[in-house]
Amino acid sequence: MALLRLVLFGLFEAMHNSTTTVMLIELFPAHMRTTGSAIGYNLGAALVAGPGPLIAAALAATGHGRALPAVYIAGVALICTAVLWRMLPETRERGLGLEGDHSVRPPTTPKQNISVPS
Repeated sequence: MALLRLVLFGLFEAMHNSTTTVMLIELFPAHMRTTGSAIGYNLGAALVAGPGPLIAAALAATGHGRALPAVYIAGVALICTAVLWRMLPETRERGLGLEGDHSVRPPTTPKQNISVPS
């Protein structure tokens, strides 16, 4: 049973880390990508995850049920998802290169070999 729990934890952790990394890379131009993603990630972690254990321990100490800390964590996740859904820009057609301005790339089309009969 413990192995199943570890596998499930690893699965959810992998989903979280892979999507967070891609999202942070796409948000910033190349010349400030490392700084922007580091400040954004760590500031968010300090504001949300920093007081999280203290709040969860206080909720558990109220005696209203052992699931109350889990409800708190799920509520924070739901709020964060709603905010990100609303505020994150669409980056599907943006380049990730050194242009720095996230200029839109023209859609790529496959080259066609057109032969002209002689």
